[in-house]
Amino acid sequence: MKRHRRAPGGGSRRSGRPCSRHLLLGCAVLLTGTCVSAASAEEGARRPPLGVTRTVPPSPRTARVGVLLDEDGRHFCTASVVHSPGRDLIVTAAHCVDGGGPLWFAPGYRDGTAPHGVWKVRKVFYDEEWAERADEDHDLAFASLDLGEGGRGVEDAVGANPLDGGFPRGPVTVVGHPAAREAPIACTARPVAFGPT
Repeated sequence: MKRHRRAPGGGSRRSGRPCSRHLLLGCAVLLTGTCVSAASAEEGARRPPLGVTRTVPPSPRTARVGVLLDEDGRHFCTASVVHSPGRDLIVTAAHCVDGGGPLWFAPGYRDGTAPHGVWKVRKVFYDEEWAERADEDHDLAFASLDLGEGGRGVEDAVGANPLDGGFPRGPVTVVGHPAAREAPIACTARPVAFGPT
């Protein structure tokens, strides 16, 4: 994994040190599974129906998922807060953050509002395979955020999903923000590996 630092005025400047590709791939599998218990726990013992897309009500767990905003304030991609020592890390798709220009993250975004604040993206990290070949198997990125008001990290404001290795064993609920909607949606399904990555 290479660190990609956003250059002032747009573009990206590559720098940093490589990381284990397996860590990045493991995190991709993990990201899919981090929301698995959120919807189930909040809906009690009743499991959401498999394959049904639904609007997600606001909750402390879904506040960890939000949108990336461009400099015009338009949302265009989903990201999720993940636990880190700096309490300032999100995970998203690499294609969402490799275009240059300033970006912001709004956790819990809904109906045009950012109830938990907005954090500026400071640094972006993604795998060499994505950087060099836009390999879809490596379309995953992490981004560190500037501190918010009062010196708080995004994790201090909304909590974070844990990073955990392995393939999910049960149904997985994925929460996302389509560009054409102003509220997050979720779908629960059984994960299937399409290949070794």
